[in-house]
Amino acid sequence: MILNTHLKISLYNPFRFCWFILMILLSGFMTFFLYSKNVLTGNFLTGKFVFGLMAVIFLTLSFYALYKFRILIVDNNKIISYYMFRFQKKIIYLNQIQELDLENFMAFRSTAFRRIIITSNNNILKISDLEFDNFEKLIDQILDKKTKDKKLKIDKLKAQWNLSFLNIDIYLLYALIIFLVYACIWHSESLVLTLPLLICSSLFLYQATKRKSEYKKILNTGNHKF
Repeated sequence: MILNTHLKISLYNPFRFCWFILMILLSGFMTFFLYSKNVLTGNFLTGKFVFGLMAVIFLTLSFYALYKFRILIVDNNKIISYYMFRFQKKIIYLNQIQELDLENFMAFRSTAFRRIIITSNNNILKISDLEFDNFEKLIDQILDKKTKDKKLKIDKLKAQWNLSFLNIDIYLLYALIIFLVYACIWHSESLVLTLPLLICSSLFLYQATKRKSEYKKILNTGNHKF
């Protein structure tokens, strides 16, 4: 199998990126808030427990993001998957691909994503749109007719499943943004944390609104740009 295309480098899914940043900032904000309110002084056992929990969440999410981070490179004859902070590299040569499969899978118990599984000799490489925003461009030249037909079906299933949950996410983001605007105005001492959190939430809302429009488009016309 020959891939007639230019070099392609993976771009991280903005939803996933924003979610990690949001959780890290939120846990950091809670840690700062408890510290600034002197919760750690005295015998406030509950306050100390919450502070410790927020610190653990903050560190766990940070290390998990670094552990899972990888770069995917597709060129004319191979796919390179490189985990930057694990110093691991996997190479799939396109002329040695034995099997391609596409599927939907669930993440966070409510959101459907798409994944392609590439089998080559003893190597298996998985690429999903949960991880990469340019999933379409990374795989467009790899698919054969059979997998292209299957992809149309899983695209529609993904849109149908995710649309209702996305509406809930949008309402929650509006509520969070209103709260953060209030916090920025009336609690300026925490601005160093609330402002980045507000910016991240606003970007997340923009991406959610954009994705909602794309879901409606594929359900109405069958065309999309996931």
